[in-house]
Amino acid sequence: MELKDFKLKSFTEFLNDKTNPVVYCLLSSNGKDFLAKESYKVELHQYNCQHDTFTIETPEDSFDKFHEYIMEHSRDLLGDPLTIKFYQYGKVVQHFSGIITKIHCKRKTGGGYGTLYISGNAPSILLDSGKECQSYENKTLQEIVATATQEYDESAKVDTSAGVNTTRTLPYTVQYQESDYDFICRLAKYYGEYFYYDGSKL
Repeated sequence: MELKDFKLKSFTEFLNDKTNPVVYCLLSSNGKDFLAKESYKVELHQYNCQHDTFTIETPEDSFDKFHEYIMEHSRDLLGDPLTIKFYQYGKVVQHFSGIITKIHCKRKTGGGYGTLYISGNAPSILLDSGKECQSYENKTLQEIVATATQEYDESAKVDTSAGVNTTRTLPYTVQYQESDYDFICRLAKYYGEYFYYDGSKL
């Protein structure tokens, strides 16, 4: 077989190739490509009744220059939304939207550029905004959860429509010195319901 029989493909062609089994991971933030021209490593961990986490490792100079202050530009990423999309066989097979909550840099021993670590959580982290006390009388789980999350951003709203035990009226329910997230987790465990983030909604 001669070299002329081979066809060079662009990254976009590989990404959209419906016969390609290789998994590609693309990032975006605020509607724009994120680290599109840089190398990076992504770890995503998803749980039930625990905040999902992600970590991105990329060279320090992806955002910051060696002669500048440490994390002079990268620190501005804190609080920004981040979307992770996994492609396989020409389509998105998994999608995750989170929030950047931590930035730190680890320099190499002896000097030189280091590694920048960009970490974050699912929007469920917004429900961990502090301990509260509240009581509910003759309310269903759906009503309790809706009331507990009514002041949060839409991304932190909890969908209870698929729950089996969420429509039963509860005589008296108390939230005492616990965050809204811990409160909902406790209710989910007690009444046998799943409480997790599927990548786009709780």
